[in-house]
Amino acid sequence: LGIGPWQVLEFNSSNTRAMTYRGKPHDYSMRLCLAYSETTCYEIIEPLKGPSIYTEFLEQHGEGVHHIAFGCKEIDYQRRIDEFERRGYEVIQSGIYKDRIPYHYFATDGDIRTTIEIYHVPPDFVQEPDEWYPARPPA
Repeated sequence: LGIGPWQVLEFNSSNTRAMTYRGKPHDYSMRLCLAYSETTCYEIIEPLKGPSIYTEFLEQHGEGVHHIAFGCKEIDYQRRIDEFERRGYEVIQSGIYKDRIPYHYFATDGDIRTTIEIYHVPPDFVQEPDEWYPARPPA
């Protein structure tokens, strides 16, 4: 489908703070693989440690599309969180990666049959992934 190469990143307690699961502080970890095709970002998540919304999904549904994510560029991040909560959607998992990238998942699946994630990557944030798959793209 023209997707890739994949950037491989691990989110865990050594690089992600303020991690929550179901409303409580929680230590979980996952491996993310990110790839782009034109303007769409594809993400594959492998849960590594602890219960999480990813392990819940796998237990209940098996592999499949877990969530849809939206970057928060134009709307203030906290304002967006407040709006989801005002509409009755609780935060079911969250964290802050590398002290710069907050992410929040909301319990929207009862209404729209999938989970919504919001995140914000600051424009100046640049990072080398833990690894590339199958290989680093040519320069």
